Amino acid sequence: WVDLRAPALYRLDPGSGDTRRWPMPALIGAVALARDGKLMLALATGLFLFDPGTAAMTPYLAPEPIELGNRLNEAKCDRQGRLWVGSRRGLQRRRDDGAFEPIASDPEDPASLANGLVERLFEDSRGRLWIGTQEGVSLYDQGLWGSFGEQDGLPSPRVVAITEVEGALWFGTE
Repeated sequence: WVDLRAPALYRLDPGSGDTRRWPMPALIGAVALARDGKLMLALATGLFLFDPGTAAMTPYLAPEPIELGNRLNEAKCDRQGRLWVGSRRGLQRRRDDGAFEPIASDPEDPASLANGLVERLFEDSRGRLWIGTQEGVSLYDQGLWGSFGEQDGLPSPRVVAITEVEGALWFGTE
């Protein structure tokens, strides 16, 4: 788990009950599983590959310029192995060539990202990616986009949590 304010990363071994703590150099926005037991950390200062065995942090890439007031909020690897990174200024997807592709937000286009301030990323049991933003939730499904907001039944536009229970999606709003 993450202590955002410390900032620190923690791991609990359920078998032994032991807890391990790693101090971090910047605020942690997200943790995503990587290969070989490593973790991809989205810190306020960029993406880092973290090895819990050695505590080594390797700068991976800043998917966008880290500006004053911006930070990486969320990261998720989908079933195809693509890394998605959300920030206070947008969403980016890592392409096969290693470059990051920005995903545009157009409030007038329901077939685009709902808003540039990404709060949450969630992949459902069907492999669809749901993106919680400040202005609703967006869906990415096999190259097609859709967005949903208060006009579609959300009680509030800011989507801060997404989960799935027995095939039903649940959205937490603020």
